[in-house]
Amino acid sequence: MVSLLAPIEVGSANQLLFDDELVAESEGFVLETTPGVKDGVVLEPERPWEARGIWAWGSVIQEAGVIRLWYDAVGEDDVWRLCYAVSTDGLRFVRPELGLYEYAGGRDNNICFVAPKGYHAGTVFHAPAGGPEERYKLVYGGGGPIGDTPYLHISGAVSPDGLHWRHAANRITPWYTDTMNVAFWDPVVARYRLYVRYWTGALRYEDDRLLGRDDYGLRGIGYTESADFLDFPRPRLILGPDDRDPSDMDLYNSAARLYPLADRAYMMFISAFYHDPDFLDVQLATSRDGVTWRREAREPVVTLGHAGSFDAQQIYMFAGQAVVGDEVWMYYGGYDMPHGASYPGQVTARVGRVRWLRDRFAGWAVDMGGGELITKPLAFEGGRLTLNCDASAGGVVRVGLESPDGTPIEGFGVEDCKSLYGNHLAAVVTWKGDDLEPLAQRPVRLRIQARAAKIYSFRFGV
Repeated sequence: MVSLLAPIEVGSANQLLFDDELVAESEGFVLETTPGVKDGVVLEPERPWEARGIWAWGSVIQEAGVIRLWYDAVGEDDVWRLCYAVSTDGLRFVRPELGLYEYAGGRDNNICFVAPKGYHAGTVFHAPAGGPEERYKLVYGGGGPIGDTPYLHISGAVSPDGLHWRHAANRITPWYTDTMNVAFWDPVVARYRLYVRYWTGALRYEDDRLLGRDDYGLRGIGYTESADFLDFPRPRLILGPDDRDPSDMDLYNSAARLYPLADRAYMMFISAFYHDPDFLDVQLATSRDGVTWRREAREPVVTLGHAGSFDAQQIYMFAGQAVVGDEVWMYYGGYDMPHGASYPGQVTARVGRVRWLRDRFAGWAVDMGGGELITKPLAFEGGRLTLNCDASAGGVVRVGLESPDGTPIEGFGVEDCKSLYGNHLAAVVTWKGDDLEPLAQRPVRLRIQARAAKIYSFRFGV
């Protein structure tokens, strides 16, 4: 089949196969998600200012060889506080005595921000824009009821170090919140991206002022972006339940993030809320531009723990990731209690860690019967190709290069490829032809033939 598509510029950047964006044809392959490996509890309530619980939301930033963790805690006074912990190994977290806020007559605590009563403490991220005094940003629920809706609007704060915070704006967008809204700075577009709770029910506005809501509808994910952290346009719905979902399921927190190890790769780790039985686990949504999102495979990527474990009934992902060696670490809040019972003072979350090998959140899988996957035409740089793939002991992978019309390139056809066996994060593909560099001047397609294997990503380069 002759391809009329313009080649996709992949250069020498890592390319995830977590959707069908780069795939032209496939036979025998299916797109599958990969559940993360959980490591159990890494943080649980044990201090007086956590007396009514650690809440299920938080943020993670990896800096200078440490994992920095911000989490919400609720004291006996029912006030939400943003607390801080740090770890060098990602498992044992220390609560430093910051001395910034008083609690019960003392300042020997790890409290770094106190939101007024009724507010949620929020999501922390690092952003180089705005100068040294504003390198860290915080979005959190603030204000009061808007019209006849009880939800709070979204406020912003800034900090030079993630610990000393200054309230910056009472309302950064004409919207409301009752959950962990997520923001991050995207260097690709040099803008702030903000992902919010979005009820699909009818909303009533006067200009940009939200007056109320005529019905709840279902939970979904809303989105807005801005070059100015203190002024976002009104969000719009970008992802919600569809006809592939149960009628009583909706989409809770997003934990949206730009994946740092690949080109054009955005991910959400959405808490999928099943109203019957009132449980939540985590699904993956993917995007190439941060705006258009897809939920290809609906299987959970973070599954509930076994009955009686701390995360047996609800899981909510923290915003942010840490890359350590060949692994990507994320953190989450887990409950052994249904959603309707999980309020401060009734039950408290504990924080767990979950890990993936790099790039392996989703991939194209084929069984022992074998199959073939052909990419769209690609324009690349460099003289070699590496593949992140797992064929274990019984599988095999071979790759051919061909022209956009399907003609094999001499010396680089599937039959010229040395078979790949085993499990590789960066297997170098070799052929009878020994140098890819001359082919970088022309568009090529990858023809992948495999059995009992899963393909996660590929990369051209030197």
